[in-house]
Formats: sequence, structure tokens, C-alpha cells
Amino acid sequence: AVNVSGWFALTPALGARSSIQTTTMLPYQQEADGTDRWVTTNKHDFLQNDLKIHSPRYNPPPAMPKRDGRVTGRRHFPSKNLVSNIQMYDESPPEPYSGTSSRLSSKFATPSVTPRRGSRSGVVPPWALSFKNVVPITLYQSVSSPQSAAVTMLCKMLHLRMNFVEVNVMAGENKSERFMENINPSGTIPVINDGGMKLFESRAILRYLVNKYAGPNETGYYPKQPALRAQVDNLLDFDIGYLAPAINDFVAPSVFGQGEKSQEHSDRVTTALSFLEGRLQNQGYLAGHTMTIADISIMGTLVLLDAINFDITVYPSLSQWVVRIKGLPQFQESFRSFYVVMGNMNR
Repeated sequence: AVNVSGWFALTPALGARSSIQTTTMLPYQQEADGTDRWVTTNKHDFLQNDLKIHSPRYNPPPAMPKRDGRVTGRRHFPSKNLVSNIQMYDESPPEPYSGTSSRLSSKFATPSVTPRRGSRSGVVPPWALSFKNVVPITLYQSVSSPQSAAVTMLCKMLHLRMNFVEVNVMAGENKSERFMENINPSGTIPVINDGGMKLFESRAILRYLVNKYAGPNETGYYPKQPALRAQVDNLLDFDIGYLAPAINDFVAPSVFGQGEKSQEHSDRVTTALSFLEGRLQNQGYLAGHTMTIADISIMGTLVLLDAINFDITVYPSLSQWVVRIKGLPQFQESFRSFYVVMGNMNR
């Protein structure tokens, strides 16, 4: 005969490691008449005396250690109706951008786009309530690129959560084989990775971000009315097709030592700035009376003139518009690093 009490002594340890079953088969039970029969009983009936000793429910393990600034909640093992492997949301606020990313800088690795599972539905960390996206958008950028700062500025205005990957343009990382194969075949920045969808060209990025994330009161950044949207698109095309090349050619000899100054470059800049001055004489912004992504993009181009201390006050309406845009906190936060780099280059 099997010693039933001895068999019971082994079950608590076994039960604590095995998955929960509705019933448990005991070897047998001896009747008063000496016959044997199989019996079925609930596992928790004979575990309840030792439950506080063997069950992780009453003796939970310590909190998981911090990893990469994130805190993982307690892990509960199966016991009755408890949910296993519960993990809490990230409870720590995002670290402020310091100009580089310790995990991704110059590695061009695609970050994880899977959000951490919450312990229960609807539970999010308090700091995340101010963002529209749980999974951060990764921006491949350079602090020396004003168009990267323009994308950052719009993201701040739309309250989007961001990760930054600094690309060393001066060292030619944007033209490396690894970058062009995995990030952007044209070798330009900025580039965003939003949930696995990669997009380059700053004006296309600005359009995409507004179309996807703008709230009911933010659609004015890229109006839905055909006539107003056409004006914004016209200015964005003017920026990439005429204004940006003209200013780059005008600034490059002084800032980068590339090429020579010519009257043709100066005339093209004068023509472009006169066009902008005319649009701003009767309205507060380039596409009307409200700010749009055209203002953000063109401002990202005009800041290059600050690198050579260009006097823009000869255009009164344009000068007032520049002061108004530079007064925005989102501009100051996004373009601060650019002005630091430009200051160092001019010394």
C-alpha cells in the first residue's frame, strides 16, 4: 500500500510549479473493508494548508530590477485565477534629448515598435497622457540640419512622443552603405520610422504627421480645403525647388567654404525673399491668417541666413514674421542645438 500522507507531502512543491488543473487524481484511498478505489479531489483542497508557504501568491518575488530606465512590475506565477507574467507600463518619464542616443546613435538599428503591455486595460503612465502616440516615432536627424529641427518642431506642436537617432553628417554616415540600404536610399536626412513605416524628405514628413496625428483643432497646419491646401503645397514646392537651393548656394561659401560667392546667388536670394515679403504684407502667415507647415518648413530654410548674420530687417513684413515664429517655445526647443552648432562653426 502507498503511504497517502507521504504522497501528499510532495504535492505542494509540485503544485506550485505546474499549471492549474481543475481536478487531481490521487493514487487510491483504502476503504474500511480493505478494498482500494481511485478518488478525485480538487487540488486546492489539499494545498490550502501549505498555500502560504508554497504559493507565490502569498510570497511574491521582489520587484524586477530596473532596465534601461524602465521598471518592470511584479511577476505573479499561476495560482487559481491569477494572471501570469503581468508587466506594468513604463512608469518613468522619457529622458530629455541630449543630442545623441546611447543605444542607437550611428548604428541605424530599427528600434522596437511594440509597446509594453499594461497590467490592466486603460492603465498608462501619467506622463504619457500628454502624448498622442504610445509607440514613439524615431527620427534620424542631425543637429546641423535645420529641416530635422523643423520636423521636431511640428512633433512638439502635435504633442508626439519621439526617439532621436543622431546621424553624423560631417563624417558621411548618411552616405554610408549601411544607412542607404536600411534607412534612406537617397542618403538624406531627416527620416522617420513610425511603426515600421519609413519616410524621408522633410516636407513629405510634415504632411504625413499632420494627416495622421493632427487633432480637430490642429488640422489648420495642413488645411483640408482644396484651395487652402493648394496654397500650402505651392509654398512647400517653392521652398524645395527654389528657396532652399538659392539660400544653400548663397550661404555655402561663407559657412562651409564650398564654391565662390557670385552676384547670381545674391540675386536669387533677393528674388525669393521679395516674394515672401509680398505674401506677408496683408496676412500674418505665408498661406493665410493661420500658421501652417509651410511656415515651419520655410522657417527651417531661412535660419541658414543667421549663420552669416544676414540682415533681414530690410524686409519689414518678413522680419516681423520671423520674430513671431522664433518666439514660439517649440521653435526655441527644436532649433537650440542647430544654433549651437552654427555658432561653433563661425568661431
